[in-house]
Amino acid sequence: MSNNTEIKAVAHDPLDMSNYNLNKLPKREIKGFELFLRKIGGPLAALVFIYLYFFSDFGFLNNIDPTTLTGRAREVFDEVGPVIFRTMNIGMMAVFIGAIILWMTEAVPNYLTSLILIIALVLTHVLPEVDAYHQLGHKVMWLNILSFILASMLVKTSLAKRFALAFLLKFGKKASSIFFSFIAINLVLSAFISATTAKAAILLPIFMVVSAVYGATGGKNRNNFGRNMVLQNLLQINLAAGAFVTGSGANLLAAALIGGAIGSDVFFMDWMKVAFPLALVLMILGYFVGVKWIFRLKPNEKTPQLKGGLDSLRKELKGMGKMGFEEYKAIFIFSSVLILWATDRYHGISATSVAFLGAVIALLPRIGIIKWNDVDIPWHLLLFSAGAYTLVQALKLPDCHR
Repeated sequence: MSNNTEIKAVAHDPLDMSNYNLNKLPKREIKGFELFLRKIGGPLAALVFIYLYFFSDFGFLNNIDPTTLTGRAREVFDEVGPVIFRTMNIGMMAVFIGAIILWMTEAVPNYLTSLILIIALVLTHVLPEVDAYHQLGHKVMWLNILSFILASMLVKTSLAKRFALAFLLKFGKKASSIFFSFIAINLVLSAFISATTAKAAILLPIFMVVSAVYGATGGKNRNNFGRNMVLQNLLQINLAAGAFVTGSGANLLAAALIGGAIGSDVFFMDWMKVAFPLALVLMILGYFVGVKWIFRLKPNEKTPQLKGGLDSLRKELKGMGKMGFEEYKAIFIFSSVLILWATDRYHGISATSVAFLGAVIALLPRIGIIKWNDVDIPWHLLLFSAGAYTLVQALKLPDCHR
């Protein structure tokens, strides 16, 4: 009996990072209003599409004055005529609203909504196949793919984990400095890793162990330090992703849309000049709102509560051994890529081309660091982005080849 108890205690050791693997976390049960939305989302989207496409009468489309149209819309109107132009607009609105309903209710996965959207735009003759399908080859889509290849180096070599542990042990001597250390860690990782899920997977075991050190071991042993640590990190992961144009796929999509609107590319440094200070201010503001107001730390929550304190993190870092040659190569490749990204306005090489060079070097036999099987590319996110790009293309009313 005592042996079983001992095994159970070891299995749930709050200082054991392996207990906080994402695959071991319980799945959240969908219920209540969210479950209701998921059930009605599919039928509602279908009914709305059928009504808008077949039965609605958009009166404002009946008497379109071509002199009020500009750019691509005027070109399409002149080519297809007012009747087909009106049909295209109705089809575009029907598909758009139907897709929005599916995306908001999550009746089907987001990537599946994008696939439905793409084929619907083709079948309703809003877009020709060439314009609908080639969005997957957009340069921003390539940058997404290549960024995931580069980020895989940090995961395979454990360089990101080593950096986070070393930085935290160096500067995280007390509760306040620990929170600010995670702000710095999230900002640095976001410059290299475009997947928020990957950053969460790297940092989750670390900030959960830190929470346990400060008394938040789960169950009845919850405190405001643990609440802040979890919520602050989730907030920081998302805010830090917005600091760099390569911080997330959403940023790359936004940069492409902005670039299309202004007629020029959005450079890495341009984005960083605007977004980095804003992200930093919001992260610091989040710290003060959480720690000083909503979940104020009690005096006993400002110091380690478990015996051993941060020694478990030191043990984890020591267990990783000395930095190997592969990690140094990863640092060199990432530093080179980041420098070229940050100076793109001066040398003229696009962020996508820079990522191409970095990914090729990373994958080269004997020279590189990773193999293709080591690369973790979330294709469902890429398909979702492709659907969004296709919808943007439809909103521009491109040529309709019937």
